[in-house]
Amino acid sequence: PHARSVFEATQKAFQEGTLGDLDILDAQRTLIQLETSYLDSLAMFHILVAKIERLIAHPLDELPCSQPHGQLP
Repeated sequence: PHARSVFEATQKAFQEGTLGDLDILDAQRTLIQLETSYLDSLAMFHILVAKIERLIAHPLDELPCSQPHGQLP
């Protein structure tokens, strides 16, 4: 979210003429890199969840959650 707001602020400054072409392109590249990294991480998370579920032969979302004694939820 922060990267998106920085890009939007950079885009507005570019439209107002206070920033140049390279600034908007750099902000856009950074945003795209961060979004790509996020999607890669999300995909890896789901792949690993599927592997764990296959190993235990049970969906993780159906397992009971419990907190160790003395721990706050």
